[in-house]
Amino acid sequence: MPRLILACLAWLLTLPAVAQNFPSRPIKIIVPFAPGASADATARGLGQELGARLGQSVVVENMGGGGGVTGVQAMTRAEPDGHTLAIGAAGGIVIIPLLPSAPANWDPAKDVQPVARLVDVPLVIVANPGSGLKSLADAIAKAKASPDGLTYGSTGTNSGMHLAVEYLSYKTKARLVHVPYRGSAPAIMDAVAGQVPFVAVDLTSALPQIKAGKVTGLAMISGKRIAFAPEVPSLGELGYPGYEAQAFLGLFAPKGTPAAVLERINTHVRAIVTGPQFGKLMQTVALVPNFLDAPAFGKFLDEDRARWRQALKAIGKLK
Repeated sequence: MPRLILACLAWLLTLPAVAQNFPSRPIKIIVPFAPGASADATARGLGQELGARLGQSVVVENMGGGGGVTGVQAMTRAEPDGHTLAIGAAGGIVIIPLLPSAPANWDPAKDVQPVARLVDVPLVIVANPGSGLKSLADAIAKAKASPDGLTYGSTGTNSGMHLAVEYLSYKTKARLVHVPYRGSAPAIMDAVAGQVPFVAVDLTSALPQIKAGKVTGLAMISGKRIAFAPEVPSLGELGYPGYEAQAFLGLFAPKGTPAAVLERINTHVRAIVTGPQFGKLMQTVALVPNFLDAPAFGKFLDEDRARWRQALKAIGKLK
């Protein structure tokens, strides 16, 4: 027992030294999506400022696949020393692990260490003006009136946008027939072209089309309006209080990363995310900075899993 106590004390004494020597080489941030998307912009904006603060270069590596799971899984296999981090999104971190199709070896609640929540990703339902849908009530009424229901598109099967509309279908008893797309860009383009009556996508992709009058904003998938698109009502306003798809982007590290290293990263990330330069960059891509430190972010993730578990059980998609 005395030897164990001495070993623990020796380990604790090394923590400040570990943090002081970090980083000793370039830091890599893995983005589990293709270049050019909101997660990519977030990582590059964060990385540029983080590198300047830590005195080391920060390299962003895009590693798409698995709905945002593949890249985060690769991060978990790296040395847990703070030099390899990853951006994680609601789909890969919260939703996919709850689905029957989830990878058997994927449990982010055990495999990854939350570092900080970075931004919220507003989600929106928009319609082609020629569809005759001027409000969400119009869409629900039309779906109920048609024997075949009403078709809608999303960024892909089991994405947050898809499952949010499926839950809306469950709550309203309206038949909404899903057409999956490979991302927001093709979905919003088909809505503009009138190939699909309405779609659920991220606001980053939809906002330019809303501003140009090429699509009509039916509802923000949130409890309140979003400053970037104040003309679009929230689902909370439309009679669905408490209905909100918590889309977010967060920073994660491998499990076992020293606490002192995580604290140093978190201190700098807090300053960056709450600072003016990062805020201005996020505004250009319709993202909302919303910092949470590691304990608060971990608590949020637990609560979000509980919300999605309840929603997925209701629509018959819980594993």
